[in-house]
Amino acid sequence: MKNPIVGILKIIYSLKCLCRGCNNIMKVIIEIRASKGLSEITILDSSADLEKVGLSLDRTYKPIHVKAPESGDVKINQDSEDVYCIRGEIDEKLIPELEKLPNVLSVYLDTPIAPFNQPTTNHLFYEQSEVQGVCPIPPCDCQHLVPKGSLIEILGQIGVVDMWNQGVRGQGVVIGIVDGGIKALGRVPDGKLARVIGGWPGDWGTKADWNEHGMMTATDAMLTAAKSELYDIRISDAASPTGVISNALAGFEWAIQEHRTSGKPLVLSNSWGIYRESQDPNYARNPNHVFTRKVVEALDEGILVLFSAGNCGGTCPDNRCGADNGPGKSIWGANGHPGVMTIGAVNKNYEFIGYSSEGPAALDSNKPDFCSFSHFTGYFVSDAGTSAACPVAAGIVALLKQADPSLSQFEIKQLLRDTAYDIGPAGWDLHSGAGVIQPYEAYKRLLPAKEVVFQNFHDGGWHLGGAQILAQVGRPINEIIELLIPAKAHVVASGGFQDAASLMDSVIGNPTAAMIWDVITKFQAQLEGKTCLKNKAILVQHILNTGIQLGWAQRGSTNGIPKANIMGNLRASKLHADALGPFVYSTMTVYITRAMNRLQQVPNPIQAHTAIAEARTKMYDYLAGKKCYISQ
Repeated sequence: MKNPIVGILKIIYSLKCLCRGCNNIMKVIIEIRASKGLSEITILDSSADLEKVGLSLDRTYKPIHVKAPESGDVKINQDSEDVYCIRGEIDEKLIPELEKLPNVLSVYLDTPIAPFNQPTTNHLFYEQSEVQGVCPIPPCDCQHLVPKGSLIEILGQIGVVDMWNQGVRGQGVVIGIVDGGIKALGRVPDGKLARVIGGWPGDWGTKADWNEHGMMTATDAMLTAAKSELYDIRISDAASPTGVISNALAGFEWAIQEHRTSGKPLVLSNSWGIYRESQDPNYARNPNHVFTRKVVEALDEGILVLFSAGNCGGTCPDNRCGADNGPGKSIWGANGHPGVMTIGAVNKNYEFIGYSSEGPAALDSNKPDFCSFSHFTGYFVSDAGTSAACPVAAGIVALLKQADPSLSQFEIKQLLRDTAYDIGPAGWDLHSGAGVIQPYEAYKRLLPAKEVVFQNFHDGGWHLGGAQILAQVGRPINEIIELLIPAKAHVVASGGFQDAASLMDSVIGNPTAAMIWDVITKFQAQLEGKTCLKNKAILVQHILNTGIQLGWAQRGSTNGIPKANIMGNLRASKLHADALGPFVYSTMTVYITRAMNRLQQVPNPIQAHTAIAEARTKMYDYLAGKKCYISQ
């Protein structure tokens, strides 16, 4: 029950205001110490001392348990005390008195927060600056109301549809949409989204504030991971175009407790933040801010957390950014914490979006992490801003989490960084991060690995190439089959091909040049893009192709193939071998060079046969014992 003294205290406070002037009432979060085991009501009732100095306590706000700061002067008796956050309003001039109270650890501004863009002609939520800065990765896209394609087209382009076709659609994973609210089917008559299974506050699923910004982000996440489920974590304030960070603090606490209860993998998508450092310098730059600590608590709990980078990139920043735009002045607070995934934006054509916020972030110099997609038709005609990019990335994270439930936040972030398509300066850059996420490339690295043997790639290719030449010039079938039988043994033993035995049996039964070429192209296609998992520089298709080209050259030299063709084969074999760097053939390609020199010196290619054969043998022998693991 409410303390009866509170009313009297408010009257006294009002009298103080008449005398001293109370013209700057601030919403604040108060971090307090309390004895262990107290109920929420008791914690609120025990805060009467705070009200004595002028705090108007919000008794509708449930006290939020937080971990004590790991640094600073705050001393907590871990055995007998806990730390909680409450909120209220107070005159700015009275905050020093509030901070002096013995149970008060810190007082924070209840920071106003806002969504990162609402792409409609109503610019209440997104006002693009007319001033155009320099584009860091030309060409930049600043046309947020003009979609460059649909989200479904993008998902096909980046391989998400391929993941769906393999049964990966987000099953068993929950995506928490921390935003302006969702109208859920079954919760309100005009509900639109299915698979919303819970949320915060208690009337979750019933409102869509922020001009349906949360509906946009939820739709984009669900279009990406259609079999996942949703939490509606509504942090908006229906009375204004903003919200307050105490709502986000409570929403994250709810998510943490729900995760502990359900055990379901959980991804939190956050398409909101602050636009200027001056909105709250403490939150912008303090890694020990109470909300940022709560985000770290979620990460420590095993929850996957993504934040939009923001809409204050220097080319065409949102007007709300003011002077805080461009590199080093556009990613604030938890949006740039080292532990979270910080998401920038490109369009369908991989063009950098000119208002996508740029690093370094206030809390981490290596931000953003990577870019996702925006400026597409999804919930709206044009879902825009880093607001749209973040939930698409969250859906992709949900897919990867389904594919391998053991993956941690760090592992998924590193996987997406390692497989990103670089669009800016080589390597990571402060505009696009590691580049544009490539979910299917990331997914392929999660597939079970298999061991492949380099010698078998090389000599399997050599036998196939030689057999094709014999078939092409009309040599007897038995001579062709004499090469195809060991070719089969090598390609099967290599470990790199599906259906290798049956494919080889089909060509042994009909050893024409066309059939052999068909098998070669199928094997090449199976190795397309396959690299050794521990050394991405080794593209194993190059080993197969080195052998094929040497097989063509060696058999061609004794079967009337023109000298120019054989020289082309030798050059191609060296190009493939050199493309592997020093990791596979090392200096053995010198023998190809010798064969080329010999071929150039003689009138008849048969006179270079011995040199070509030596190149094949030396390179094959050098590969003895070399192998690696590739994804299935």
